[in-house]
Amino acid sequence: MTVEIQSRFYTVEEYLALDRNSSHARYEYYDGYIRLMSGGTGHHSMISLNIGTALNNALGDSPCVVCNADRRLQISAACYVYPDVVVSYDPEDIQSESVHSPVAVFEVLSPSTGAFDRGQKANY
Repeated sequence: MTVEIQSRFYTVEEYLALDRNSSHARYEYYDGYIRLMSGGTGHHSMISLNIGTALNNALGDSPCVVCNADRRLQISAACYVYPDVVVSYDPEDIQSESVHSPVAVFEVLSPSTGAFDRGQKANY
């Protein structure tokens, strides 16, 4: 999955407006800077799907929610990301625009983004 770094500073409100109005792109937000996320490979998609399916099956009828990469996660007031799989027990996370209370977050690493995912992204 390749990533392009946007060079100007954005407010959270500008980021959220951009992300809401983008039907074919996903953006992550890090302290005022936006990263445009491109689609993953077929293997990346299969791994993410397998993780989500296994979690969903294992958690059964529990009140938890397993979400895929279509759900935005708010890590802090200045950080919004799209992890590959996220698990939450908070019913509010189903209704809200972003997941706020994850109990588990899964990121499938790729050669092009692995260093960023293990470094800067993991530090949030």
